[in-house]
Amino acid sequence: MLPNPLAIDFDTRLTAVLYGNFAVSGDQDESPICCFCGFIAEADDWNSFDHAWRTSLADSNDGFDALACLRGTDMFQSWDIRRRYDLLEDLAGVLVRFPLAPLGAFVVREHFLGLSSTDRAILAAEGVESPLDLVFYILTERIIDRVHEESEKISLLLDQEPRSAAERYNELFNKHLGRYLLGPHLMGTLAFADARDCSQLQAAKLLGETVLLIETQKLFPEKAGTAFPVPDALQQMTEQIHQQGRFDATELHKLTGALKNHSMQSIQSKSEPRG
Repeated sequence: MLPNPLAIDFDTRLTAVLYGNFAVSGDQDESPICCFCGFIAEADDWNSFDHAWRTSLADSNDGFDALACLRGTDMFQSWDIRRRYDLLEDLAGVLVRFPLAPLGAFVVREHFLGLSSTDRAILAAEGVESPLDLVFYILTERIIDRVHEESEKISLLLDQEPRSAAERYNELFNKHLGRYLLGPHLMGTLAFADARDCSQLQAAKLLGETVLLIETQKLFPEKAGTAFPVPDALQQMTEQIHQQGRFDATELHKLTGALKNHSMQSIQSKSEPRG
């Protein structure tokens, strides 16, 4: 008797639990970009990554802060550009060595705020009222789609900095998760930790801050400060985020158009007589 191909597919395709580590970057009114990024992987891959990441940071006794490294401030104030670049190149090498799936979305703040009242109303109907709302809205859907395809459940950890934002992030997460019938089952409760003590969150923060830096340099060079040469491997990861979820004026218009069409189709289907 031949084995059941459906059973084989289920057993080999699904992982019991995935683990996602994410961080918000640009959550300030003065930031031109608001970004929500991170990585998803299996537990064994995260464990192997953790050892390699900490080894690369062995010479950095004070830990790692992505924003400080990119800007040359705080613990990296005494490091020249070459030394900071070499460290980021090593860390990018660690990221590409393991099967970590980058996932993210970002929005150009002034483009969101410049939407027409009609488009803002369309987004508000989906519970989206701010740039931060939008990236949570988009990424929640992307994560659910990913988990539905590859796993039975995902455990999510989010950087808790700034500490005052953790409650707000949790509220946004739960609001958008509630739009999905199986959302709470697939994703569970959002957990928080300090990136200073967590290599996985340091990686997520590095991805987000690099996206923010590169996009700010492209769109608002006057706000980007001193140019920093981002290693190629990191640039390639940010390009993946760019393709997944870049919401400038054009993409925002496409999104509101799609939501409007979906709403109209739902209204029409409900109004059609049943045979």
